[in-house]
Amino acid sequence: MAGEQSLIFEGVLHPGLVGAIAALLVGAAVWSAYRAKATWHVKGAVVLLRAVAAALIAVALLAPTRLMRDEIVLRPPAVVLVDASESMNLRDTESGATRREAVVAWLNANRAAMDAISKKYDVTRLDFGKDVAMVDDWTIGASERLTATGDAISSAVRRLKGRPGASILLLGDGRTTSGSDPIRAATQARERGIRVHTIGVGESNVAQLHDRKVNNILCPSVAQTQAAVPIHGFFTILGEKGRTVTARLKINDELVETKEFVADDDRFSTRVTFVYTPPHVGEKRVTVEVDPVAGEFDSKNNSMTTFMRVSQKDLRILYLEGKLRWEFTFLKRALAQIPGAHFATHNLFSAAEAPSPKLLDSCNVVIVGDVTAAQVGRPFLDALEQKLSTEEAGLLFLAGSENLADGAGWGPTALARLLPFELAGTLPPEERPTRVLLTASGTTHFAVALDRDAGENARAWRDLPKLESYARSGTMKSAAIALATSDTGEPLLIAQPYGKGRTLAFLAETAWKWVLDSESSAEKYRRFWHQCILWLARKEKNARKLLVDLERYLYLAGDPVEVTITVEDPPGSPVPNAAVTVSLDGPKGIIPAPSPAFYGGAYHATFAVEEAGDYRITVEAKRGGDDFGRATARFTVISPSAELDQPGADPEMLMSVASAGGGQFKPLGEAGPILEQIATDATETRVERVRRASLWDRPWLVLLFVFALGLEWFIRKWNRLL
Repeated sequence: MAGEQSLIFEGVLHPGLVGAIAALLVGAAVWSAYRAKATWHVKGAVVLLRAVAAALIAVALLAPTRLMRDEIVLRPPAVVLVDASESMNLRDTESGATRREAVVAWLNANRAAMDAISKKYDVTRLDFGKDVAMVDDWTIGASERLTATGDAISSAVRRLKGRPGASILLLGDGRTTSGSDPIRAATQARERGIRVHTIGVGESNVAQLHDRKVNNILCPSVAQTQAAVPIHGFFTILGEKGRTVTARLKINDELVETKEFVADDDRFSTRVTFVYTPPHVGEKRVTVEVDPVAGEFDSKNNSMTTFMRVSQKDLRILYLEGKLRWEFTFLKRALAQIPGAHFATHNLFSAAEAPSPKLLDSCNVVIVGDVTAAQVGRPFLDALEQKLSTEEAGLLFLAGSENLADGAGWGPTALARLLPFELAGTLPPEERPTRVLLTASGTTHFAVALDRDAGENARAWRDLPKLESYARSGTMKSAAIALATSDTGEPLLIAQPYGKGRTLAFLAETAWKWVLDSESSAEKYRRFWHQCILWLARKEKNARKLLVDLERYLYLAGDPVEVTITVEDPPGSPVPNAAVTVSLDGPKGIIPAPSPAFYGGAYHATFAVEEAGDYRITVEAKRGGDDFGRATARFTVISPSAELDQPGADPEMLMSVASAGGGQFKPLGEAGPILEQIATDATETRVERVRRASLWDRPWLVLLFVFALGLEWFIRKWNRLL
C-alpha cells in the first residue's frame, strides 16, 4: 500500500459524454475553419487553438484527481492531571513538604519515565481545581479554592476525543469539593476505551493534622451603650484532642475577654460566648481569635473580624394607657419605628398599682392615654411636673372617652397644670366627622410639617380622611398655641412650653384609621407622630439625617453587598432627588461603586467584592443648598476555603476512581509501576492515509485557456475573418 497512486475523475459528467462534447467542439472548429476564406496555415492555427480550448474545457469537466495512499503510525494520547487546589498546600507528607511540592518533586524525580511515556504518547499536561488549565510544566503553587475532580476527568476525556489507547494519569489528594461525581466520570472514560490511573498524596487521618480555625462570628449589627451584648465565636480544632485552647475577643484591637476550652476529639467544633458592654457610641471592630499552634496547616484562619455599630438611645418614650383601644395599638407600631428610640408601655388596665415615679428616670417623653388620675396616681404626676420643669422632656396627652370625662379626677393634680388648656369648661365630645385644618402657626410648625412648602403642607392635612369625632377642650392657656383645628375652629392639636419641657394635646382618638386608608395616609400618620415625639424631646434640630445600613457586616467573597441609604429632611420626609455619592475603600484602595437608585423611600445600591479584607463605605448627600453630611459603614469580606474544611486526603476516592476507570491506584511513594504500566500499554495505531491532488484547478490551466482563445480571436481579427 505504501506509495500507491491512482488517477480518478471527479467531474459530474461521465467521461464518455465529456469526450463526445470535446469531439463535437473540435469538429465544429474544423468545419468553421474550412469554410473561412483564409490561407491553410491561418485555418490550421485557428483549429489548433480551438482544439486546445476544447481540451481544457474537457479537463475541467472531468476534474482529474490523483490519489496517493500510504500508511501512518499514530501515537495514543495521554493526559496528566495534577491537583492545584488549596488542600495541596498542606504539609502532611513524610518529607515535610506540601502535597503539591511532593507531587512536583516526584514528577521531576521520575523525569526519565515521563520522557519515555512522552515518546510513546501525545501527552497533555493539565492543572485542575475548579477548572482545568494547560501547563508546560508544573510549579509548586496551589491556589484553586475548589476541587472538581469529576469535571477534570470529563475535560480530559473530551480532549482525548475517543482516540484508541488513550490514558489519563491523575495525581492529587482525592478530596473533591465541587463538580460532578469522579467515579461516574471515570466509568464513562472507561466506556470510551480510556484508562484512568490515580496516584494519591497526603494524610487521611485528621489526627495527624493540626489546625485551629475560627469558623464564624455571630453578633448583633447594632448595639446600645451600657447594654451587654453577647458575641459568639465558632471554632473548629483539628488534631488537638485533650489540649486546652485559648480564645479571645478584641474590640478595636483591644483585648476584652479571654476564654479557654478543651478539645474533646481530634475534630472538635464548639461555640464560645463572650459578653461585651459598649461604653461609648461608634463603630466597633469585633475580632474573635484563637491561639495558633505550631505546625498547623493553615495559619490564616486563626481569627475573624466583623463590625458592630454602637448607638445611644437618647430618645426614651413611656406610654401610659388605661384600656385596650385601636389608637393605642397603631400608635405603638408607629413610635416603635423611630430610629434610636427606646419605647416602653405601662398598661394600667392590667397593672394592680400606679406607675412608679422611678419610671421617669429613664424616659424623656411621656404619653398619657385614656387613663384617670386614680390609675396614674399623684406621686407620678408630681414627679412628671418636676421633670418638665427642670429637664428637656415632653408630655403628650391623647384624648379618650375616660380621661376627659367628669370623673377623670385631674383637677387637683399636677396634670391640670401641665395641660395646654383649662380642664374647667371642657364640653362633651363632638360626635361628627371633621377634617384636620392647620392654623397659621401650624403650617410652619415642625410637629405637623408633612411638606416643606406651607401651602402643600396645609393641603396634605386637608386630604387626610376625616376624624370621626373629637373632644372639645376648655379655654387654651395663655402660652398655648393651636396647631390644628376642626372645620368649625375648635382646637384639635395644642402645644405649650412648660418650664424646660413641652406639652402637646391631641383631642381625637380615631386618627389610627388613616393607616387603613392608603399607603400615603399611613406614611403621614407615622411621620406626624414621629415629629411630635421629636419636638417634645427638643430634638427637631437633629431631624435631618443621612444613614447607611447594611444587611450584615460579614460577607463571603462574591456575596452581594446590599446598601440602604436613608436621606430625610427635617420633617422626616424621604428626599428622592438628592445627589447621593457612594465610595468604597478596600484593601487595595478605592473601588468603583454603583450609583444608588431611589425606591421604597430610600436609596439602594448592590455590589459584590471578591478580595478578602476590611471595607469602608462612605456616602455623601446634597440637595441644592442642603448638605446632609457624610455617613460611613464598614464591613468585612472573608474567603473561606472549602478545601480546608475537610483537609484529610481521600485515598479511597482515588482508589474507586482508578477501579471505575480500569486503571491502577498507588500512593505517591509506590507509584513507579504505574508509569511503567502506562508505557507498556502504549499501542501504536496504523491507519491508511489517503491524500488527494487535484490536477485540473491549477492557475496555469486557466491562463492557457484564456491565452488560446485570445490568440485565436487575434488571428481571426488580423486576417479579417470577424
